[in-house]
Amino acid sequence: MHVEELWKPGIREWDEAKLVQLLAPEDVEIVKSIRLSRFANEDVFVWPYTTNTVYTVKSGYWVATHVVEDGERIEPPPGPIEVKKKIWKLQIPPKIQHFLWKTIAGAIPTAERLCSRILNIDPMCQRCCLYEETINHVLFNCQHANSIWRCAGFTQFDRSDISLEDNIRMLFQILEMQSLTEEKRFLPMWMSWMIWKSRNDFLFAHRNVHPQNDVEKGVQAVAEWFIANPSTTIQERRICVTPTSCWEPPSSGWLKCNFDSTYRSSASCMGVGWIIRDDKGQYIESGWAKLPQVDTPLQAEANGFLYVVQRIWSKGMRNVWFEGDSLQLTNVINKWEENTELGNILIDIRHWISLLPLCSLAQVNREKNQAADLLSKCIYDSVDFFMLYASPPQWLVKYLYAPFTI
Repeated sequence: MHVEELWKPGIREWDEAKLVQLLAPEDVEIVKSIRLSRFANEDVFVWPYTTNTVYTVKSGYWVATHVVEDGERIEPPPGPIEVKKKIWKLQIPPKIQHFLWKTIAGAIPTAERLCSRILNIDPMCQRCCLYEETINHVLFNCQHANSIWRCAGFTQFDRSDISLEDNIRMLFQILEMQSLTEEKRFLPMWMSWMIWKSRNDFLFAHRNVHPQNDVEKGVQAVAEWFIANPSTTIQERRICVTPTSCWEPPSSGWLKCNFDSTYRSSASCMGVGWIIRDDKGQYIESGWAKLPQVDTPLQAEANGFLYVVQRIWSKGMRNVWFEGDSLQLTNVINKWEENTELGNILIDIRHWISLLPLCSLAQVNREKNQAADLLSKCIYDSVDFFMLYASPPQWLVKYLYAPFTI
């Protein structure tokens, strides 16, 4: 069976009787929610786990750890997700970020971790020869590591009964101590890296340096980083440009159509409002319309834009500058991106704007789009399905920004 066999004869519209007959009840509602485009000519493969339908390694990993059946699921590495997210947000060298992530994920190749991979080596710490060389031991509990932390002025890691996860959390607690200088607060991140390097020098280069030397290297590395990357917390003198909130007319010979959609998940419909003015700010028309309900605000913005483009085309207007306040929709259309949330509606939008080859779409702030926003919300106070204003209603005039009023 082909998908088109579930359509009504001669038109691209779902045949609900066939859907009920052939599909499970829960699947019927899912299928009915899929918008059918009159202008889609061929099927394409898309990756449904990213917003732009393009496969990424990150999304593939997420699917492997969350979506596949239990027997095939890949277990994510250990370590709390919130700590990993904090690590990737740190303003520190990427190599240290990666090292900290591997630390909390249990991916540092200590002797104990290598033994768990069936390597036939001595699991004991080669420096103190007292305990197994776990990640927590190397970085925080070994006598040499303890000496480095004390020389650096951090006694929080003296306890041997604290887990690796808690020790990593302690690094972030120190980072939040406003009583310390910024370099001092970030120093523990570098020191954990220096302790690991010191361990490797001891094992593979047979160099055993004093803990104070490792601390000095860490302090110097932090200082060099902050010199090369000035702190974003330092207030710099900048010229602040406040964006204007007033509507601006289009170029000579052009029309400007501001539009906006309104969406409430509990409502039975969505709405779109629009207002058209010329290059002198003269009012041409405005209106609003109720449209079938959609599932998300972005779908509402796209559906509203499609309606307005169709209206502009039917009125014979061609040199039109569209303005809306949805940055996401503007980027998807202008950058010719795909979007899993919008699906076939993008095909319809691209078909209709191809009929207006001179049109353009820009994003503006809500203040500049206030008139269209107010028009779209009229649907909640009226029993009508459509309203067109040949001249602006009195309540709208004060939002049109003098001298661009009537």
